[in-house]
Amino acid sequence: MKKRNLYLSLLSSFIFVACSASDAETDEAYEDYDYDYDYGYEEEPVFEDDFGFNDDELVTDETIEEAPAEPKFDMSELNSINTVNFDFDRQNIRVEFTNALDKHAEYLIANPNANALIEGHTDDRGSQGYNIALGDRRATSVMNYLVDQGVSRSQLQIQSYGEDKPIDFSRTEAGYAKNRRAVIIHN
Repeated sequence: MKKRNLYLSLLSSFIFVACSASDAETDEAYEDYDYDYDYGYEEEPVFEDDFGFNDDELVTDETIEEAPAEPKFDMSELNSINTVNFDFDRQNIRVEFTNALDKHAEYLIANPNANALIEGHTDDRGSQGYNIALGDRRATSVMNYLVDQGVSRSQLQIQSYGEDKPIDFSRTEAGYAKNRRAVIIHN
């Protein structure tokens, strides 16, 4: 134990003496250094960094090209054209709805982190099971159209409600026509 204490005190004394060199001793070590040595450069050297850029190629506000503006989308406009209506017992998309679907496709392509739910609906004519299947075919038809325009399939989900969520309860031809629809809901 005494040897250990003696060893530790000698070690700490050595460290103390070694670290207490004066500034004068440090200055003497660099006394012979010639700070004005001419290294042969005609002008200020230009150094390249690890990526091959040099000091003359600094990025400034003048050298930055403006990125093209991202397309702006009016969500209220998209939400106002989010319904596709179908003919009786059909799942084919009518030509009159392709422009609206194209706008939804543009939005989803420009926003790859955006998602959409496509709901399929029917009127109340037909059995519950048939209408669920028809609503599914309608939602799938809209989804396939969007995918054909370039939307990623992973951005889309479909859900069929069949006849369970009518928007018109009038039981008229005009009311039935409103209920035969697919609705795009952006998340």
